[in-house]
Amino acid sequence: MDLLRAETEPRSAKEIWRQCKERHPDRVTSNQVVRNTLEGLVAQGRVARHKQGHTVMYTLAEPS
Repeated sequence: MDLLRAETEPRSAKEIWRQCKERHPDRVTSNQVVRNTLEGLVAQGRVARHKQGHTVMYTLAEPS
């Protein structure tokens, strides 16, 4: 969530995955794990999904 909170622009799962790898080089994860986690947060209403062409972008959901 901190990675999304730090940015105001929508970001792709791949961008978030790359930044996660930079911040935590000792942890092993895949782009698919990040995408699945983001989709779980979308289902909970904590993250919003936006499509830009063929790319899915994510931002923090607006508080209700």
